[in-house]
Amino acid sequence: MKVLLTGHTGFKGSWFSLMLKERGYLLAGLSDQFLVDSLYKVASLNQLYEEEYFVDIRDREAVENSISSYKPDLVFHFAAQPLVRDSYSRPHETFDVNVTGTVNVLEAVRKYDNSLPTLIVTTDKVYKNFGKKEGYVEEDELGGSDPYSASKSAADIVAQSYISSFKLNRTAIVRAGNVIGGGDWSKDRLVPDLIRSLIAQVPAVIRFPDATRPWQHVLDCLSGYLLLSDRLIHGECSGVWNFGPTHAQSREKVSQVVELVLAEWGGKSSWIRDSTPNTMEAHLLDLDSSKARRELHWADVLDFEKSIRMTVDYYKRVIAGEQPIRVMYEQLSEYQNIRNSIPGFEEIS
Repeated sequence: MKVLLTGHTGFKGSWFSLMLKERGYLLAGLSDQFLVDSLYKVASLNQLYEEEYFVDIRDREAVENSISSYKPDLVFHFAAQPLVRDSYSRPHETFDVNVTGTVNVLEAVRKYDNSLPTLIVTTDKVYKNFGKKEGYVEEDELGGSDPYSASKSAADIVAQSYISSFKLNRTAIVRAGNVIGGGDWSKDRLVPDLIRSLIAQVPAVIRFPDATRPWQHVLDCLSGYLLLSDRLIHGECSGVWNFGPTHAQSREKVSQVVELVLAEWGGKSSWIRDSTPNTMEAHLLDLDSSKARRELHWADVLDFEKSIRMTVDYYKRVIAGEQPIRVMYEQLSEYQNIRNSIPGFEEIS
């Protein structure tokens, strides 16, 4: 099985490449760049790839050439401008990368083989947020007040249009929540910002301590993508899918994440509320993933506390000198053992 993964140098792409390689898949990656402290770089994940195409996702010809050259059996589109705060300072780039990039991938798939199984990653923030307490379902209205959310909503609509207009019957769209896990060093994300503060031994500055998010370990999220891709290969389960944590887990406040991270880290640590004006973000966000649980037999197996512990454990071990790739493999093995020990769960390894 030959897989092409866009955004392979990002945080989710890095963990996913390890999961795909463990399955014995041959991999090609497509990204425009990587950060020097990225998980991809520090774990030397380039060794997992047969081919790497370092091109701009906005370059239609380059994207089409990459797909036609590698001839994949399966495509995952992760590449994006993923940060809400950056979208305020770089709105044009955010819309260009997230919308035009998605069009380019889908157009490349259409021209190469419109039956090519393809999974398009958007976000939980595509939903028009009106404070719905029971969680958004796949049929709910899309929308976005900030440039990031609006751009991902537009990309989602683009993907739906291609599926219906060009009969991409093996294409699916996935919407996931706030993923956490070891190795994420992105700016303006809660856990990486916390870890940087802990390393510097300064109080963490928290923007929205009372906000709730659908917190989920990256491996739980990605296990859903794998299960869905298996169905796509067999011509099943196209369309839109939520992959979020249980309702109870998504009720955890930002402040609760902060307190648990600090407790797991140990030592003297503290946090303060950010008193400076901040860009607007939704304070209540929840997904209803009953469709995936019912039809794919998927579920997250790591509860809130275990997700935080595994995340902090990665950072502590790597900062102490362990090789990132070794810690990743050990955590992936631990995750698979937990998942496979629970009766009724689909095998994802």
